[in-house]
Amino acid sequence: MSVRVAKALGSRGYDKLRVSLVRYSGQAFTAEAVADASAVAWSYSSQFVYKWTDMHLNSAIVTVTPGVEQSFNLDGYKVNVRIPKQNDGTVGLLIADPCIINSQWCPYANTFDVENTLQDVLNSMAAHDELDYWMNVGDLFYDQSGSITTRFFSGLNADVQSRVHGVTMGNHDYFNDGSPTSAQSSDNFGNGLMQWYAQDAMSAKSNSSHPFDLSVDPASLQVAHHSNFFWYYMMGNVAFVSFTGEASWDASSSYFEEACTWAEAQNPSLLVLLGHWDADNHGCSSGMSTSEVYTKVSALSGCSSMASRIKYFEGHNHCNKITQANTGFMIGAFGMGGCGDFGLPILDTRNDEAKLWYFKLGSNGVRTSNWDEVLGCIKSNGFGACTQYADTWMQQSTSEDVFWNHSTAIV
Repeated sequence: MSVRVAKALGSRGYDKLRVSLVRYSGQAFTAEAVADASAVAWSYSSQFVYKWTDMHLNSAIVTVTPGVEQSFNLDGYKVNVRIPKQNDGTVGLLIADPCIINSQWCPYANTFDVENTLQDVLNSMAAHDELDYWMNVGDLFYDQSGSITTRFFSGLNADVQSRVHGVTMGNHDYFNDGSPTSAQSSDNFGNGLMQWYAQDAMSAKSNSSHPFDLSVDPASLQVAHHSNFFWYYMMGNVAFVSFTGEASWDASSSYFEEACTWAEAQNPSLLVLLGHWDADNHGCSSGMSTSEVYTKVSALSGCSSMASRIKYFEGHNHCNKITQANTGFMIGAFGMGGCGDFGLPILDTRNDEAKLWYFKLGSNGVRTSNWDEVLGCIKSNGFGACTQYADTWMQQSTSEDVFWNHSTAIV
């Protein structure tokens, strides 16, 4: 049983939220009485159509009052949700390429205890009311069956599961057993994952009761329609745009144009692009790596006026590092082979300042000497009381009085 909460597409308004409940078919479920909570009437209720068909999804768009905690009854499961007021500062954890099953491909899963460490950090951040959202920027646990995903989310407490969670698809969310040039029938092609995470994507824009475009049968060995993997919305003072590099620019450009027009009207403190690929390979269309999309989007009407406010996050290459000073960040080292990095990138836009903290916990496949000290501090006190352990990957003012001409990179 997993509760899913995602912000609604920006065009629906800031007070809209998609709530979803995923469970295995026939799964018994009992919960304490929640008569004081609002029962959600599901607008979508279906067995997964393609892939992971032993699971069932209920989903609906609900109205929330930003800044106020509200309770929702999801088939007997009580969820307390609070969305920050628009333009308020927020805090979120961003990761990519998390791998929790130790193997030759994922040699650092046990070294950094990736599963339990991420669960503990997320649970602690929520407990200290320092988690408005968390984002996973592709290669979502390298899961073909749904079992690994279910395993990870079973370790998250109710507070975390009621926070907004956004996902971006990566190459292994489409092709895991095969590849773009030699797809296998066992590959996911994005289908099971998009239904499990139930983002409020462009595929649901015309009718939120039908959240997916299921027009591409995976029996054709083709990726699901790209509209299922593009979304945009605000969280406090941060606007997010998530896209898939698998789709071409020509296929996606109208979505980006719409998102830029919307973002200009919202006037966020930051506009953050979430894309998986760092290069045009392994299923990434030409010109659709995250840095290339950043350049294209920065020139679009609506976004071009935002200049230093536009940032991007990518994964794919399994390192954690600054790729473009004060602008681009790779966050792909969470267990997979590669640089052997491990750390916590936390974006904090409170107090008229945007900071990207990076708590370094490992490099070259070895834990830092202060591993226990850092994680103990975060667990006991919340991350905000432990920033003496963090590097500042980005820092700039979000105050309207000085924002437009001020940005500072600390590398």
